[in-house]
Amino acid sequence: MRRVSRIVTVVVLLIVGTARAAEVPESANVRGESTTSRKRLAEAEQKIVAGKSAEAIDDLQRILDEVGDTLVTADGKQFYAARQYVHQFLAKLPDPELKKYRDRVEEPAAKLLALGKSRRETRPLLELLDRYALSRPAEDAILLLAELAFERGQFAMAEGYWKKLLPEAEGYRYPGVKTALPLVRAKIILATQYRGDRQAAGRVLADFQKAEPKAEGHIAGKTGNLSTILAELLSDTPPRLSSPANPADWSSLGGSPSREGRVPGNLHRHWPSQPTWKTPIPPVEGVGKIGASPGSGPVKSLAFHPVVMDGRAYIADAGRVIAFDLRTGTAEVVFDQRSIAKPALGKDTLRLPTATDTDFTLTATGGRLYFRFGSPLLFPVPADVEALVTRPSTLICLARPPESLPDALPTRVAWKRFPPVAGDGPASWEGSPLVVDGHVLAAFVRSEGGRAVQAIACYRDDGERPIWVTDVCEVSTAAGRTRPELLTLAGRNVVFCSHSGVVAAVNLHTGKPAWAYRYPRIRRFPGDGRYRDLSPPVAAAGRVFVAPNDGDQLLAFDAESGKLLWQDGPLLFDHVIGAAAGKVVATVAGPQRGIRAYDAATGSCDGLTGWRNHDDPYLPTFGRGLLSDEVIAWPTATALYTIRLADGTVAAQPVRVPHGNLAYAWNVLLVATATEVWGYVQEGDEPPRESPQPRPILLGAIPPTETVRPIEPKVGLPLRLDSPAVLERVTAANPERAANVGAMARTKDGQRLLVRAGVAGAEFVTSAATLVPYDGVRPTTVVARGGHFLLASDDNVSQVDSVRGRAIWTVTQPDIIEVIPIRNGLVLRVGEHHLVAYELATGRICWALDSHKRSRLPEPAIESGARFLSAVAFEDRLLVQLSTGRRWLIEAAKGHVLKEADTADREWATPPQRLTDGAVVVADGPSRVSAIDTACRVLWSFDAKREASLTGEAAGVRVIGDSVYVFVHRNHGVEVERLSALAGLTRWADRPALLKADADPLTALADDERIYVPTAGQLVAFKLDTGREAWQAELPPAESWQTVLTQNRLVVLPKYAVTANASAVFESFLRFPHMRRVLGLLHTLADDSFRGNVPVLLFDPRTGRLQQRLDIAAVGSVSVDVGGDGVWIAAGGAMYRLH
Repeated sequence: MRRVSRIVTVVVLLIVGTARAAEVPESANVRGESTTSRKRLAEAEQKIVAGKSAEAIDDLQRILDEVGDTLVTADGKQFYAARQYVHQFLAKLPDPELKKYRDRVEEPAAKLLALGKSRRETRPLLELLDRYALSRPAEDAILLLAELAFERGQFAMAEGYWKKLLPEAEGYRYPGVKTALPLVRAKIILATQYRGDRQAAGRVLADFQKAEPKAEGHIAGKTGNLSTILAELLSDTPPRLSSPANPADWSSLGGSPSREGRVPGNLHRHWPSQPTWKTPIPPVEGVGKIGASPGSGPVKSLAFHPVVMDGRAYIADAGRVIAFDLRTGTAEVVFDQRSIAKPALGKDTLRLPTATDTDFTLTATGGRLYFRFGSPLLFPVPADVEALVTRPSTLICLARPPESLPDALPTRVAWKRFPPVAGDGPASWEGSPLVVDGHVLAAFVRSEGGRAVQAIACYRDDGERPIWVTDVCEVSTAAGRTRPELLTLAGRNVVFCSHSGVVAAVNLHTGKPAWAYRYPRIRRFPGDGRYRDLSPPVAAAGRVFVAPNDGDQLLAFDAESGKLLWQDGPLLFDHVIGAAAGKVVATVAGPQRGIRAYDAATGSCDGLTGWRNHDDPYLPTFGRGLLSDEVIAWPTATALYTIRLADGTVAAQPVRVPHGNLAYAWNVLLVATATEVWGYVQEGDEPPRESPQPRPILLGAIPPTETVRPIEPKVGLPLRLDSPAVLERVTAANPERAANVGAMARTKDGQRLLVRAGVAGAEFVTSAATLVPYDGVRPTTVVARGGHFLLASDDNVSQVDSVRGRAIWTVTQPDIIEVIPIRNGLVLRVGEHHLVAYELATGRICWALDSHKRSRLPEPAIESGARFLSAVAFEDRLLVQLSTGRRWLIEAAKGHVLKEADTADREWATPPQRLTDGAVVVADGPSRVSAIDTACRVLWSFDAKREASLTGEAAGVRVIGDSVYVFVHRNHGVEVERLSALAGLTRWADRPALLKADADPLTALADDERIYVPTAGQLVAFKLDTGREAWQAELPPAESWQTVLTQNRLVVLPKYAVTANASAVFESFLRFPHMRRVLGLLHTLADDSFRGNVPVLLFDPRTGRLQQRLDIAAVGSVSVDVGGDGVWIAAGGAMYRLH
């Protein structure tokens, strides 16, 4: 009892200590907040309630004029500009008082409207809405702003303006709208469709048709019933307009100033397994060789984010800019900081891969490059900086040299800027700037009173002094921060996330605060090394999406007002990849890793409007992805996945290698790894497909023979079997069943053939063999069944007529492992992540099941998610093993999972073996096997135990007669146990038999006295009653062996023909290398691939003495079976009978 008390005490102390260590860090304070403005607003509201409207109007107008751009909060979280509260209060005025207010502001509002109309400019119209939002001209300003936004392809912005006129508008309701509201709603539906969210447009249109079935008006160049016009437009594909100036370029992180990560147009789905080019990032002279990835996590070294401009890719590091040719990958250093200043960076700063969490970004637009160079350490000032001590970073603009060609590299330093701070106080730029309409905007951090103040500065591209500088927030100085924070353009606002508790927006043109939000920060434990990726806000569809590094929520704001629309969590997010087609996509770092797509409007990630993909909860994101309106390119630690945006399923075969940060432009996918830049140059969207041209060539009949006699093909060409032949057994119980062989073969001149041969019935009546020319993808499985070939390759299943040689049906699906014929005319296709049952006659899919029990059609899936390892059909059931250490019992006719249980977590060494009563024996672990019936009930179990010596490989099983032989893999060899099939009791009481080399249990045979097991180089026999070794015999070198047993002979032959030793041919060439011998070397290797031998060994089963050896000239796969009055061998495109 005392011991228990002590344990409890220790646990409590640990919990308390951990809780103290995990204190919530301080949240940043919002700059620009005014408590005075809040007091004045409260007083004006009280006057409205008290009926003193005239005084309230005067007070509100003064607030607008004097402090309308200050921030006010009611709850300490959401901060709005004071003018928003003013407009809300004015909208509550009684109609007579509102009329007086409108008369009062009519003249200045009308002047701004006239200016905006005459110039078709937005700035006068926006000023009108900021200052006189409730005036009569404001309605025309809203309509004109919406029209201008729609013309420029800013559909979400246009939708936001039109919504201001609706009764249910956010914030305040514009009173006395003159425009017909059905027409306004129709325009909103049109904007929703044109911004790519066709599903949302369809839902809203359905509601509109019910509410306004007879509404008429003029829209999209047509006059008539609005519902009819919209329905017609929705059935067509709207034109896609792109926001970047050059849609072929990738101008900054996320592709554009909005960081939306969207590729205009189509993004390729099928990428080759290897990049077109790989180019190492040139090391800095004098720094030394490229180092190893930092031990704190390889994702930290993914520091480079490529941009693309005018057919070239660019990356930057702490002191250089490097260009890469998009087609060839040729690298060239465009800028080196040593050209304008003394070396101010230590070697560790320039070493590759980077050892810190820094990210190097740059902006490319208008033929210029903009980037930050200097020490990645923001605070405190790095000790290794020799110059610019208080200014450890600089903004640089590179331009083309004067009078250069239009495609010249930007190598000239056009200007450089230090952070705009007074005096010599330390300050540093955060990251690369935004460049919008000739204005350069960048965030910087400075030290003030022992605290870090984050601010935004705006310059004209050719100006030396800032147009405006605005403080955003301030927090206690964070020691050792190296990751920069970036700005995002959201309509007329610039949004900044401090990743210290604040998201804030300022006006692009004036720098005045627009809104802010203070989010709760999460606890961090000392030494917590969890890496959170560079995660700037993403702006799309009139919203801003933020996944703060120091928070556990995904936040969605209205881009104009800053209102929090929705949030999701608690989850740890890596970053927001981007937004397209009405969805926003974010990658999840924990607690279960994965990727999610949310409805951008509602935040739903369930059902039709969103999805979650956590198929592998341990698979981390590895780099920054991108997306189009159809697919997402998602880099992970194991592969690059192409995910469908609509439903989150995998759209193409993954490229199974870790990638990095992605960019896409000019039909090239760029990947920036820790030390290299890759380019996938893609000319077409779909991968080439091979089309077979079957034309049968009949072979001669198989004659009855008393000796070994091959069938001579009429074509006169030797054949090489390239896939295992499948022999159907001929037994006395099934005399009608043919002994068929089906295989893939290849002639010496490279022609591919499908081979079918056989003898009908148990008496081996003569039948024909067929060769079918086949030019398609090489199948991994060939089964001759029902007069046809059933073929399976990595990505398709087909049935080919063996007479005409034509495909009866073909189903293209990825991820195929094997094909298994099952009952009721069905065939099961087993893939890594999907099971699919087809009708054998038609190829129609009857059911499909993925490895997460979802009824889904086959498609590529997350590589290391749950996988199917093995499957076997017995009775009307399927028994399936998964990589998660579970086995399922599935109803074969419908695909329903009837039962599941634990089993081996490594692939079964042998498929489950049938017992005579219909049950099967399955390996449930390295030393454990179980007999289960068709209801998956365990009849008996056996465990060999002694776990310490196990290798971990699943036990092998072989059923022969009334005995079950269990092959247990141990460190010192393979132990063989003999069990009774009825009860699972051991029959060798003394000790198990021991094999010194590995063996395939399925090749073991037994008679009444002995069990025979071929291994590498040996054939071993054990006594059946004691398990003691009876005899050993040597076997010649071969890859693997197979056996058959007749009345007085044990026949042993290899599974694959033994071919000439290619290494010996190469050694001969290397002893006398000469160009004249190369052609002969190639011919020799080609000939040797078709020169092989199948040694057929006949042993006396009683003594192990070799009685006879026969050699068959053949290459490729070999199959053997016993039937009728002989042993039948399929090799080299022919069948042989041993009498």
